[in-house]
Amino acid sequence: MTKAGNRRRREWYARHREHVKKYQAEYYAKHKEQIAQRAKARMGWAKRNPHRVAFFNRRCGIKLKQEVLAHYGGCKCVICKESRLSCLSLDHIGGGGNKERKMGKLVGTKFYHWLKKNNYPDLPLRVLCMNCQFIERDEQLKHKYMDVHPIRLWQPISNTK
Repeated sequence: MTKAGNRRRREWYARHREHVKKYQAEYYAKHKEQIAQRAKARMGWAKRNPHRVAFFNRRCGIKLKQEVLAHYGGCKCVICKESRLSCLSLDHIGGGGNKERKMGKLVGTKFYHWLKKNNYPDLPLRVLCMNCQFIERDEQLKHKYMDVHPIRLWQPISNTK
């Protein structure tokens, strides 16, 4: 179907939402057993083909990650310009990512889904590779704990042989 046809169909559904809901409820009441059997068959397929389900989920996760990273600054590390998708992730500028994790166990793909569902809220996020994220975190910890513990933990280790 063409884009214009899809647009017209969406517009029709938007205008006739109550009618569609009523029809769907009646259809479900009449065909409840058949719908349950189809759902059971689909679940059986997923159990028989876990490798295909995993492949599909992985592919959808990669596509979602690309979409989210593109929105928050592109698919490159802001600092070192690393572009391998498997190395990239979102970094909370100034820390504070733990708040989102505690808020609802929003980690990894779930966090990306949440961002997309909420129309990419204006959070202080940037794209960094994991190496740059660890370096940034190390720098923050250095400034945080050097006053309390003046031991020089961040000095290069010298050979004592």
